[in-house]
Amino acid sequence: MDAGKAITGAAYSVYYYRSALLKALLFPFIVYIVFELAYGANVHPVANFIFGVLSILIHVNVAITTHRMLLLGPDSVPEWGINRWSKRETLFAFHMLFLILLLCLIVIPLAFIPTVGMTLGVLVFFWLACRFSLAFPGIAVNEAVSFKLSWKLTQRHQFPLAVVLIIFPLVLFIPHYVIMLFLLGEYFSLIFSMATTVLEVAALSMAYRHIKQEEYSSQIL
Repeated sequence: MDAGKAITGAAYSVYYYRSALLKALLFPFIVYIVFELAYGANVHPVANFIFGVLSILIHVNVAITTHRMLLLGPDSVPEWGINRWSKRETLFAFHMLFLILLLCLIVIPLAFIPTVGMTLGVLVFFWLACRFSLAFPGIAVNEAVSFKLSWKLTQRHQFPLAVVLIIFPLVLFIPHYVIMLFLLGEYFSLIFSMATTVLEVAALSMAYRHIKQEEYSSQIL
């Protein structure tokens, strides 16, 4: 897989489907902004917990919508977005929470190793996240992609995946950080955060497409 092609393909696809994406993601964007502003308002801890959970659910909706539209086309989602929670969304959320728990169980003990613990923990965290990442676009498009299959598919593509899933988001974070510190404040920062989230999901979609095509071609040959 060529990381550059995946990233440029993601940017082009988001631009090409910009109108359809905006319609499908408009409601989740608005709800996300409201929840995030309320979450940061230092309200009751129970309310903060509820807002945090709802924020996760919204991110699941945004990820699945973006994956489906870029991999299957705009007809794969309703014009104004996915408006019901199905088995697919539950499976996606379960895999996401399971991966977070697994990474914590593996990485946190590493952090206690003297001197190199934190660095080793961060490296292992990102490596495992990359190796398991292809399960998510696979689930979004209703393909039988498990963590086990993702591990197999990513075997020959670990470095380009690291560029797509680690370096690319870090590059996107730079203007986000500048906006938060010096420019238009929290409202614009939240909008920019969701826009970069869509780009990052799109990059994973393109990586998934390229890797699947390459692995399928290699099996045929």
